[in-house]
Amino acid sequence: MRKFQVPAFVASVILLFTFTPFAQASESEEPTDIDGVLHSFAEDMGAVFPAFTDIGMQWSLPYSARSYLLSWPLGIGVTTGAVAIPEDVFHTAAEGFGTTVELGVEDETLETVGLPLMATTLEVRLGTGDGQGLGIDIGGKIGMAPSDADGLDTGREYQSFMVSGLDVRVGGRGSGLLQPKLAFGLGIGYSSGHIALDGLAGERVHVDTVTADEHSQYQTNSGDEQTDEPRIYVENPTLYADWETDIPLEFQAQGSIRLLFLRPFLGAKVSGFETDIETGLHGDVVDQDGQELDSDLESQALSAAETSIHETGIGYRPIDSDAITGTSFRIFGGLGVNLWVINADLGASYDVPDGPLGVQLTGRIEL
Repeated sequence: MRKFQVPAFVASVILLFTFTPFAQASESEEPTDIDGVLHSFAEDMGAVFPAFTDIGMQWSLPYSARSYLLSWPLGIGVTTGAVAIPEDVFHTAAEGFGTTVELGVEDETLETVGLPLMATTLEVRLGTGDGQGLGIDIGGKIGMAPSDADGLDTGREYQSFMVSGLDVRVGGRGSGLLQPKLAFGLGIGYSSGHIALDGLAGERVHVDTVTADEHSQYQTNSGDEQTDEPRIYVENPTLYADWETDIPLEFQAQGSIRLLFLRPFLGAKVSGFETDIETGLHGDVVDQDGQELDSDLESQALSAAETSIHETGIGYRPIDSDAITGTSFRIFGGLGVNLWVINADLGASYDVPDGPLGVQLTGRIEL
């Protein structure tokens, strides 16, 4: 897997991700190994979603310790963040479909970054103050985009997402400049969503062929007297992934120091995760002549071919796989700007050892 370059990824976010995947296809008489392609796509995307779930609540202060206007410290913030889907994910999928993919951007450095998967969250933290040198705060976040939300025009149809999380942090204060504030915490997280990508599977995908043994059943059901073995395609295919990621427990540690109004910070998180993913192709199910099948005939033909395509009104190709489980180790850091009650934090994160890379920007007020 190619290495990420932080400046390039930040640049890609600022440039509003003006790169578009497109593909050129060569049609084959042999059916595509659709199961293999979609399972591989699910596994590759499964490495991205835990990092996506982590967007939000990455503040430069390890815990809320100072109150300006209220008895207890209260912070309210908004974060916009992105996690990079590696370019190799698209190449692997396109190669499985017998196509080639390019990113419509001149800068070769940006091509190594991938496609940013974005989220915006609203966050709240409530603390107890420093007390006897010990502070505690509780934080929560939520972010979502409805299913009919329009994504940026980058060649993808990013339809929906939801991100949420809670954490509790306990920390100790440092006195004066260059004295670190340290905190440790526990958290949980959740995300779900749908992402669909055009231009990775060509104009149509050959998913199955009704063999001679099955042909008589196909003819009986359809009344078709043709002698050729019917081939079944998904036309104008859109590759998609639906996911649901649960982080039942996360351990975190963070430290920061104050340099006048600046606060650099560094931390690490270790979490277990479980991700359920369904990948597939949206499109029209047709025969080799490009003729759509009505719903009854489609079900009969696909049943005769013993394919696992399911009819839902359009061509629909889900792959149900066991949940992807694992442990992620994430390092993060950045720089905060603290101007009385107004604060801003710019940070980055990286999942060790192979990514993905994430960036996020938070604006917040502390009362």
